[in-house]
Amino acid sequence: MRRALAAIHRGMDRLVDAVHVLAALITGLFLLLTFAQVVMRYAFNSPIYGVDEYVLALMVWANALGFVVVYWHNEHAMIEFVVRRVPGPVKTVIYWITNLCILIVSAIFVPGGITLFGLQVKTAPRMGLPFPKAYYLALPMVVMGMLMVLLCAFRTVEYGLTRDNGLMNALPEEGVVRLD
Repeated sequence: MRRALAAIHRGMDRLVDAVHVLAALITGLFLLLTFAQVVMRYAFNSPIYGVDEYVLALMVWANALGFVVVYWHNEHAMIEFVVRRVPGPVKTVIYWITNLCILIVSAIFVPGGITLFGLQVKTAPRMGLPFPKAYYLALPMVVMGMLMVLLCAFRTVEYGLTRDNGLMNALPEEGVVRLD
């Protein structure tokens, strides 16, 4: 059982690594476009039409994908000063409650995003983009929700079967900066 879970975990790691690379590329692109827009607007008094909306679209996608990466690598904000000082059984309860909340909220994002997509896809493209806002406001919500449900469900099952709690066991020492 542990071998199968470890193999699935490695697969999830590879998936998240690919998402991480994609999010980094998208972030680099929107930063480059922002730089170009600032130079064109303030140095040459000739802004590029539509770039601001492209930057917004890319930023939303980068944030949605980045959130998935942050969750999987346990790099999100945690109340570690509380968790560090509670006994093991309380840590377990906190872990289950946290996972359950993340799973529920992530699952809500999927149908909510699908509904929003259905509403937004009918609107005409604006601001220089050749596609409606549904593709950069609702679709990232759906993709993020689906990835989060997948990752959180696996993490919850993995913990339920192994009790190997990387989230609570891998907390950095207080005041120590992790460089990994």
